[in-house]
Formats: sequence, C-alpha cells, structure tokens
Amino acid sequence: MSKKDLPNYPGVRPHGNGIQIEVRYKGRRLRPTLKMAPTRSNLRLAISVRESIRRDIVVGNIDINKYFSDTKIAEHFEQKYSSRLTVSELLDDWFERNKNIGNSSHERSIQINKHLKPHIGKIRITELKPKHVRTMQQKLAENIANKSINNALTPLRKAFSEAFNDELIDRNVLERVENLDIQKKKVAPLTFEQADSVLEFMKRVPDHHNFYQFALWTGLSTGEQLGLKWSDVDFEENNITINRMWVSGKGRRPTKNKKRIRKLGLIQPAIDALLRQRGLQYNSEWVFINSDNVEKTLDEDLKPWSSEKIARPWNAALKALSFPALSAYSTRHFYASIMLSAGMSMEWLKEKMGHSNYRMLEEVYASWVKISAKERKKIREWVLEWSQNGHIPDADREYFE
Repeated sequence: MSKKDLPNYPGVRPHGNGIQIEVRYKGRRLRPTLKMAPTRSNLRLAISVRESIRRDIVVGNIDINKYFSDTKIAEHFEQKYSSRLTVSELLDDWFERNKNIGNSSHERSIQINKHLKPHIGKIRITELKPKHVRTMQQKLAENIANKSINNALTPLRKAFSEAFNDELIDRNVLERVENLDIQKKKVAPLTFEQADSVLEFMKRVPDHHNFYQFALWTGLSTGEQLGLKWSDVDFEENNITINRMWVSGKGRRPTKNKKRIRKLGLIQPAIDALLRQRGLQYNSEWVFINSDNVEKTLDEDLKPWSSEKIARPWNAALKALSFPALSAYSTRHFYASIMLSAGMSMEWLKEKMGHSNYRMLEEVYASWVKISAKERKKIREWVLEWSQNGHIPDADREYFE
C-alpha cells in the first residue's frame, strides 16, 4: 500500500519509514518520529500515543523521557533549552499558532519580520533586557510613528507573556517597557481645489482616476470600495449597497459592524466615475479590479486591488503636487468634511458613512474644511438631485428649500 492511500489523521502522518506525531509543549511545537512502520494499524496506535502525551501535558504530569527517550526531544526541555531559544524563534512559534486568529496576520508578519527581528531577533529570550527593547524603539522612531512602534510591540508582548506562563523564562522583561507616547496630530484632509488637482493629475491612468474620484465623493473606506461588486450597483436609482469589504491578504470580509451595511445614493461625480469604470469593460464581478493583471489573468479571475497597491498612485500624486502626506483613507475624511461644510446635517452624514455615533463628526470633521459659497452651492445641487430618489431624511429637507 502506498503512503498516499493511507488515511489522514490530525497531528499524525507517515514520515519516511516511521510515523511523525505533532504536539505542543511549553510553547514549542514538537514533531518526533516514532519508529513504527506507517501502516493503518500503527497510525491508529500513534493516535493513541499522541493523545496520551497531550493528556499528560494538560494535567501537568508529562514525563518527557517516558515518550522521547530515544530522540533529541527530551534535551530541549532541560534547563539549557530556554537559554538557547532566540527572540526570533519565540516569535515564529507564536505567529504560527496565531496566524489564523483575526484579520491582521499580514500586519503581524510585517511587525515581526520588518521591525522586531532585525533589531532583537538574535538575542536569546533569557538575555533580553528592557534596554534592548528601548534601543529598538529609538531606532524604529527614526522611520515610523510611535503608534506603529507600539503596535509592533504587541506580538512581542504576547509571545513573552506566554513564554513566562510556560516557564520558559523567569521574568517577563516586557512588563518593564512602556509604550511610547502618541501625540495625536489632526491633519486636515485635502481642500476642494486640492482634490480637483489630484484627480486631474491621475487622469493619465483611468483606473486610478475613477477609483479616487469615486472615493472622494462617496466617503467609502478603502476596504468597502474594493469590496464593491457590479451587482451592488443600481444605475437606475443611482445608488450602491455596501455589505462587504475586501481586505488585503484575506479577500472578502463582512463590514466592520451592522451600521456599515447601508445603501448610499450617488452624487454626480461618483456616478461619472462609475460610468467611466464600466466603460473600461473588464469582465469581472468586482468594480475596481487590479488592472495591472488584466493582460495575464483570465477575466473571471480578476480581483480587486490590494489596499497597499491602490494607495501608491494616491501617494505619488500628493508628492508630485507638493501636498501634505495623507493616507488614501483620508478620502473618507474629505467627503465628511466637505459635506458638513456644505450644510448637511450630522444625522444625515452619520447614516451615509455608517458611523455608530457622532464623536468623529463632532470632534474632527466639522472643524476641518471651509468651502466657498460657489462650492457649497455646487455640492448642494448634487445632493438635491440625489434626494429626488428619496435618500434625504425629512429632517434635512430644509437645506434644499
């Protein structure tokens, strides 16, 4: 019988002329190979051995030498084991066990491999000192914001907390390292004129131009816009339904909360962008697909941009025009500020943006952008036309009398 014909069991598999089992002990993944021929009966026996080991680990009655006396496994758990374990190894093990938890494994991978490992990865976990971490914080501060540094420490803190609980270390040095102070700086979004300049700059690439004109005049988050399908668009009523997000590295996801599931009427600039995008005739269910892949991908396999990639033309435009550096997400801030400056009510805007409360609207957006009477009139005319489809609450109709 060939190995491919053998049954597949969790944590038990044929390996060479033996059977490999997998268990976790003190934060470490062990994969010893039992000297048993990989037959059906021996695989079932290996399952029993694995379950016995796991039961002993749970009740705290494990005798490593009882099971692994003829392997190198036992020596890993002598006193010298933890003294050899490096920060990189600890982080790799922690990441492997947590990579499928939540939606941020891609971000955690960057934090570990780009920020943590280069600075402290080679240090043994028993030799890591608070001064090592603080030095790393100082070095990272030369290139990234304090908030990003604090976020990067999160997987390190969790890994060391587990190592302490598993008795791999006698003390958790991360408990003696404080997060850096974060000074919240309110950066105003683009003005009406700046937004026009950015869109004019982007006209050289239709996909980029359409994406950001739609973003600026709908207030969708990047993930919500990337998650838009043509089936969500009603060209007769000129509205869209938002009920999913596209998250880089994870694909489609539900919206962040129920408030974010909503129907949004489209004002003229957003309608124009959508019509131009449809005119590009990409045969994909998704509205804003990665056009870089059009030539080398089957139509049915075309997928949305990653948030990182679609941010590049935005960043390039701001830099070329010497405008302040703003994230692509600031298109949402632009929309909110412009609408409030045009006289739209808090209630109206809260519903359109999917906010659960008024805090962001009151504390931030309302104070950012002041627009001219001409611009205010233009926006109010756009929204008035939109209101003919019934998307303006009765409380706001006074703005259009």
